[in-house]
Amino acid sequence: MALLGPKADEYRTYAYRTFKSEFSNLNRLHWFFSYASRRVETEINSVSETIASTRFIGDILPANNFASKSLGITPAKFALEVDEHIEHLRLVLLVKACAAAEDFIHKYCQYWAISAGYVGHKQNKVNKIGNAIIAPAMISNIAKSTTYIEELTSASLGPKKGTLGPAYDLRCAAAHNGGIIDHEILKKVQFSGIDIGDRIKLGWHEFHRYIDAIFDVCSRIELIINPTTRHKVEVNWLLQDIFDRDPSLDATSARKILIDNYGYGSSPSSAPSKRKIAAIFNKPYS
Repeated sequence: MALLGPKADEYRTYAYRTFKSEFSNLNRLHWFFSYASRRVETEINSVSETIASTRFIGDILPANNFASKSLGITPAKFALEVDEHIEHLRLVLLVKACAAAEDFIHKYCQYWAISAGYVGHKQNKVNKIGNAIIAPAMISNIAKSTTYIEELTSASLGPKKGTLGPAYDLRCAAAHNGGIIDHEILKKVQFSGIDIGDRIKLGWHEFHRYIDAIFDVCSRIELIINPTTRHKVEVNWLLQDIFDRDPSLDATSARKILIDNYGYGSSPSSAPSKRKIAAIFNKPYS
């Protein structure tokens, strides 16, 4: 996965850090499931063929504290289904990847609006004009929203952006059509060897291409606002959120929450001083 994005010593928004962390979790889940499946195959192969052919996997595996009835299939059936389950998992992970990208894009567009001067009555509010300007990007279709972001900001989101269209179409098929091929999906995505009514098969290389494109595009979006400005906008947004949740907090307490909960403890993600927070939000400090 290409790690295009802010330099090591450059400020990363909390929104981007959350997005990146979610991607790491998705990658870990994929490989954990893949490894677990291969491990099960190894355990099955270590059992004599006669026993393995007549017993369920749940009775063969040396697993403690596990509901054996959950694996009430034979090794032969498991061998036939394991690849299909992994392909289904990839579809689920693609749905989650698109959702993570959508959340990041929406938050970043709000930051962009505020950085452009469209701040509302609070530091975590975009005014009506700003909301109207970013509205075409505040949709679930990451292909269309990123196309609009390029038009709005004149930023180039790179050659991989073209992959977001089929990625999003597959996401919709998995989320709304149970991963089953229908006429609409065949119009949008090219498949080989499968037809209407079949389940979508998402191989590793294809899955990685989609995930890599989503990550690459979002990493480029993170660079649109300069580091100093995006730090200021997001910190004020988060502090406003903190004070909205508990108006009785003083600047010192809010700063501690910013550091402890949002990772603003050190450069480049450093928290403003308690005096500066007090001045911006008209709060006392100790």
